[in-house]
Amino acid sequence: MGSAAYTKDYLQVYLVPVTSMDDDGNPIYENGIDISGKLYGKEDWTLYTGQAKVPTAGYYNLVFRWQNALISAYGTPKYLPAAVDSITVKEVSCMPVAEIMADSIAYSSATVRWSSDNRKQTIYEYAVIKDGDTFDGSSADLESTTENSVRLEGLTPNTAYRIYVRTFCDNVVYTDWVNTLFETPCYIDTIDLEHSFADDFEAYSNSDLDCWRQYSTLYSGVYWGCANDNVYSGTQVLYLRKHTSTMTENNTAWMLRDVYLKPGLNYQVTFYAKQDKSVNNGTGIAVAIGDADATDE
Repeated sequence: MGSAAYTKDYLQVYLVPVTSMDDDGNPIYENGIDISGKLYGKEDWTLYTGQAKVPTAGYYNLVFRWQNALISAYGTPKYLPAAVDSITVKEVSCMPVAEIMADSIAYSSATVRWSSDNRKQTIYEYAVIKDGDTFDGSSADLESTTENSVRLEGLTPNTAYRIYVRTFCDNVVYTDWVNTLFETPCYIDTIDLEHSFADDFEAYSNSDLDCWRQYSTLYSGVYWGCANDNVYSGTQVLYLRKHTSTMTENNTAWMLRDVYLKPGLNYQVTFYAKQDKSVNNGTGIAVAIGDADATDE
């Protein structure tokens, strides 16, 4: 047992309506409910658990289908014997949530919805963490609801989150956690007399410019990034970086940031820039925002 020659043999389990039989009296498993998927060879006894939602009441065949897949070079079937023991069929009293998804996502909020087939009194526990953080199911991180959705507030813009949801039935039974990932968009500043936009590029690392988007022409060899040399003010400056040792002609490198402007108002954009070979090994352009004196053009 366990030979690599038999790795394609598998066991599969279905619930098939008794009305779905072929002319020879065999169940048509393609019309049934696959409750196991393909189970490949295990040398030790292994517990498998499969669940299914039955669409209509009636009589079903519990079908165990073993499939042999390999024929030797001499036409002799090669197979891995299978054994089954201790079969149980019972109603599941507490089902995990399904079809979990986030929608109505704003820069600091989102709604997460899910479906549930539980017939008993149900509470849903959930936890929201930043993607990449560790979640251990600690009660300190948990909140609860009796609804099939939750509105999340106070989120950080431009951040990936993962929400974990589990079912708690009859104050006794917990299901496994189900999770989904979503990401909040960048905050878009509204510019008027009460609020202006400013960015000193101090918070960024290398070419990770947060809500600034950048594009360059194909194979241009340049991109926008931050460094701490040739600064105008503070400790960092944004400059056009050279990605390769050579550069093609007619290059374009874009850097974009969304802001909201109100109709009928007059706006002014100010920034400091320099263009010379001292800017980060000759790439040529540096941009900064500050209040000190500078040469205007």
